[in-house]
Amino acid sequence: MSIGINMQFEQDGKIQSDNLEPRLATFLGNYLISIMKRIPTDRSEEEEQQQQHKLQAFVRGLFQESTVCQLRNRTLVEVYRAITKVLKSSTTSSLSLLHEGQSKKQQQQQQLLQLPMTNDLLELVVQSFQSLFAKGSVVQSFRRGLLHALAVILSHSSMNKGSAKVDPKTLLKVLTLYPSSWFANLQHHQKEDQESSSRGSDDITKKDMEELSIFEALQQWCMQVGDSPSWASTVGAACASAYVSGQLVPTLVHWDPTTGISETERSMGCAVTLLCTL
Repeated sequence: MSIGINMQFEQDGKIQSDNLEPRLATFLGNYLISIMKRIPTDRSEEEEQQQQHKLQAFVRGLFQESTVCQLRNRTLVEVYRAITKVLKSSTTSSLSLLHEGQSKKQQQQQQLLQLPMTNDLLELVVQSFQSLFAKGSVVQSFRRGLLHALAVILSHSSMNKGSAKVDPKTLLKVLTLYPSSWFANLQHHQKEDQESSSRGSDDITKKDMEELSIFEALQQWCMQVGDSPSWASTVGAACASAYVSGQLVPTLVHWDPTTGISETERSMGCAVTLLCTL
């Protein structure tokens, strides 16, 4: 897949082109569904652990640096979009065997699919995406598409059973991937979206709609990684205090008014602000 999603070949002396995008999405969707299928309720703890191990290996493969940095940008976006499509459209009930005595209505009320996540996997995500963006070869449309898909995947993830809860510092590192300028006019975008919906029109631009969707996905993720929906606001306040006191990132002993703060301090400050907003 490193050559992209279009395959060219010669047939009858003519160059033909075959778009692999539809089959790529179908294959990845079916593969993800196959490894997330639930075994009957009498499965053992060992079978449960094996399933979790497969899912973690799949998530690690999605975000390891060799995948993120070696695939073509467009291919990578399509891979992530295929995953998000399955996560948003499938529920655990649609992947499970029918249990005796359980109605269809009860199955439809089951929780949406969630990928297992750990602090180590989140650190891997940050490292891989930072390495990709550091090359400076990712155009804005692909960067927006990648980070949008990442936000949706995170919103359909849960901390793995038995692992430590999400580290606030790790969460902030993830948020540093998202430029603060994307959410500068968030309230205006939300108002435009509401007005467009009430009028039945589509005045809000695709770019603004995508930024709004990214914010909502990140908001959902932050609300579900803690013990309660108020976890994000509590941790956000604590992180803001720690940032001001210089406990989150190392600060310069002698501040230079010409150079100002470092890029690390600037990005972490934006991440703290975004967390409090979420």
